[in-house]
Amino acid sequence: MTGRPIAVVTGGAGFIGSHMVDVLVERGFSVRAIDNLDGGREENLAPHRNNPDLVLEKRDIRSCSPDDRLFRDARYVFHFAGIGDIVPSIE
Repeated sequence: MTGRPIAVVTGGAGFIGSHMVDVLVERGFSVRAIDNLDGGREENLAPHRNNPDLVLEKRDIRSCSPDDRLFRDARYVFHFAGIGDIVPSIE
């Protein structure tokens, strides 16, 4: 990553999260996307595949703590991670 401001996007490989990644990279941010790829897809981030300003961390957000290295020095955190189907969400 470069010296740009840092933003974290949870669910960054999902439909909404990946669009947020697009906007943030376009606006000059280094982005740390966190996604366990249960609902997200790496191909949603394909336009940034060789961009040093995007790091995709393939892990479940539930394994992260507030002091996790992924959040260090982040200016913004955008939370889009979640289970997309209501039934598994309440079980």
